[in-house]
This record gives sequence, structure tokens and C-alpha cells, in this order.
Amino acid sequence: MKPVFIIIITSLSISISTGQMSGFRGPERNGIYNEKGLMKTWPASGPQLLWEITGIGKGQSSATVTDDAIYITGRKGENDVLTCLNHSGRKIWEAPPINELTNYVNPLLIRNGSHKIIVTWTAHHLIAVNATNGKLLWKIHCEGLNTEQLERRNRVNTPVYRDGFILAANGYDQVAIKIKINPDGTDPVIIWKNTDLDPHVGGMVLLGNYIFSSNHITNSKGKWICVDWTTGKTMWITDWYNKGAIISADGMLYIIEEKSGHVGLLRTNGQKFDLVSSFQITKGDGPYFSHPTINKGRLFIRHGDYLAVYSIKAN
Repeated sequence: MKPVFIIIITSLSISISTGQMSGFRGPERNGIYNEKGLMKTWPASGPQLLWEITGIGKGQSSATVTDDAIYITGRKGENDVLTCLNHSGRKIWEAPPINELTNYVNPLLIRNGSHKIIVTWTAHHLIAVNATNGKLLWKIHCEGLNTEQLERRNRVNTPVYRDGFILAANGYDQVAIKIKINPDGTDPVIIWKNTDLDPHVGGMVLLGNYIFSSNHITNSKGKWICVDWTTGKTMWITDWYNKGAIISADGMLYIIEEKSGHVGLLRTNGQKFDLVSSFQITKGDGPYFSHPTINKGRLFIRHGDYLAVYSIKAN
């Protein structure tokens, strides 16, 4: 177990030191980007395309954006490579492969006063670790409607945290749970369970009193869902093409469904699936698993070997 914790802590240290970057699911990995002044509706054809590029390698990783450059990984032939682009989409460099296997490391770091707690998934449990001394605080076994199917699957969605409560949910009929913990991360108590909320690989967003996500019916089918944060009640489930990734910025939701690349802009409405605008990404290949990135009024969307950048800044 010790090597696993070392990897987790190292990954967290890197993400904290570069917290000003825009990358996978925002600076806190909760799907929320701290952007203001964005468009509240898009033209029928979608927002303005600033530039596009191919040749980044096949893959599903999100773009990481800094003031100086854009970084993205992809697979070329038998190798995984890291590509660095400037803000016009021109390649600056491409790093050679290091020939190491990748893995699912998706931890949540909770800062509670002087306490720092790491919450993450193992193959069978949700666990909490004291980030200062590495002590295992607790573990909760994953409960599923289909136990045999659940035991064979990876859990890839980062838990969501707010004010002493943790929400943990993943696909393949895993039962979503909301947990209350003490300030030091100890004594977890399950507050509610929800059998509808089981996001596959698209993540969750908590805004106001509502959790927005998509659920997993099969690997190629799912719907969009909203759950009440306080009670765990399912508020709505809507069929819009397919399940997919969800992020938020400036009070709006951005979704991309993974089957045919429809991108949607939604109001954060706990009463209905409130779609304002949409358009479709048709270039690239494979499923649309990559989560969008938002940086300085620009929306970065990756589809396989293809990356497109759109202007979503309001005039």
C-alpha cells in the first residue's frame, strides 16, 4: 500500500503547485472553472472556432493550459507522447515516451483548517488517508446493484466535497453515497444513498443544492441526471443523445455526449434539463471521452487526434 500512497501524494503536490493552470476538471478537480464574463447562449452553429489542430496523438486526456503554452498527451504508434503547443496551435515540442504504464489516479485533497485528507478509490473501497502522516483513516466498501459487474470495473470519478460532506459515485450500477466526516476526516457516516446516480467517466458538478451528472446504463448508453445535494432525491433524468462529460463555468453547465460529439450549454436548473444552446464536433475519431477545458474565455475540446479551441467570451 505504501507505494500507492506515495504516488497519490506526489500527484497532489504537483497539482497544488500548479493550481493556476486550467486542466482536467478545473483547479480543484471538481469540474468548476473560475471564469467570468462568458457567453450565456451560443449561435446556432456554435461559438467561434479560433483554431484547430490534428496530430496530437490519439487519446482522451484533457488539455492543460497555462499562460505560456498548452500541454496534451496522446498515443502515436506504440508510444504515448506529450505535446506542447503555443496559443495559436503551433507545436513547440514533443516529449519522447518514458515507456511506463499509465493508471487511474484520481484523488481528492480536502483541506479542513490544519487538516489535510486524501480521499480516493482502490479496486474495492473508498478510502481516506491522513495526508500528513499517511495513516489510513477509514475505508468503505463499494455497494452495487450488480455486485459481480461492479467488482470487475475501475472507478474513475473523483469524489465531490463540500463543508464536511463527501459524495462518491461511479458507473456500473454502483450506489452513490453522501458521507459526513469530522474536521480531521474521521468517523464517516453515510447520510444518503442514490441508485440512479452512477456516472461512467464524465464526472459530477455540484452547484448550489444540486448535483449534475450523467448515469451509466451500458458502456454505450446513458442519460443526464440531477440529484438534490441535501436529500439525495433524484430531481430529473433526461435522455439527450448519450451520457458524457460535464463541467461548469460562470454559473452555466457545459456537457459533451460521448457517442456523436454534441456539445451543450445548460442553465443550472434543478427542475429540468435546461438546454440553451448546442453544436456538434464532427472531426476526430473514437468516443468523445475527453473532458473539455476552459481558460480565459476559451473552450478546449479534444476528440482523439483532434483539438479545437472556441471563443466563449461575452462581448
